[in-house]
Amino acid sequence: MYAATFRFLGLISLAACCASAFGQGPPKDGPPKDGSPKQDPPKEARRAFEKGAAAAKSKRADEARRDFEQAVNLFPGYAEAWYELGMLRIDHKESDAARNAFRAAIQADPTYVDPYLPLAALELASRRWKDLVDLTDALLRLNAIDFPQAWLMNAVGNFNNRNPQAAEKSAREAERLDPRQKFPEIWRLLGLILAQRGDFAGEADQFREYLKLVPSGPESEAIRAKLAEATKRAGNIPLAEPGASFRSETSLAVVRFQV
Repeated sequence: MYAATFRFLGLISLAACCASAFGQGPPKDGPPKDGSPKQDPPKEARRAFEKGAAAAKSKRADEARRDFEQAVNLFPGYAEAWYELGMLRIDHKESDAARNAFRAAIQADPTYVDPYLPLAALELASRRWKDLVDLTDALLRLNAIDFPQAWLMNAVGNFNNRNPQAAEKSAREAERLDPRQKFPEIWRLLGLILAQRGDFAGEADQFREYLKLVPSGPESEAIRAKLAEATKRAGNIPLAEPGASFRSETSLAVVRFQV
């Protein structure tokens, strides 16, 4: 098979955290790990969270992050506050701190879906394929219908973990759940998966669909070349040069992930 690269273009909207304005240090990243049942935040923590939400809505980012920090300092199990803090940390390109905040949110309430996608995008950007698969598996167990992009990221993780069967299954599910074709990378990834197993006619079909959606994108010329090669292979026309060995790891460019 020929060498393949894959770029997942998604969106993350975000921010970062600074030291608390209330004389406290940065919040301890995470709720208590004693396995105690989920509790409602106390009044003071809720008040800090509401102030932070109002500040964020008014584009007062510094004020918002101080309020969210205060909320999680007052109540370390505050999943929603950890999520908002993680989003703020990402806006300031503090990926590791954001990752800690999203993980803290999930630990505080594993059924709260909001942190999963931005955390998955961070794992995708860092090429942490196993973590990406585990995380999107967990999200899709919670909600398998509303997140075609989670199926796509799951497919990317499995593809790079050299599990093409699982990758194709997830990519097909992403395709089914994306009737408006908002995520054209689904079809590019399917083309790469089919190429890997030698289904050149199927590969060509997927690349044609991708090019209908992205006729002039940054990867379009490369995909046109792959389409021409796949079409020749499907017609049993010998190529001038044999393809290079297939490598699964993708080339990533995660800019922002719209959740």
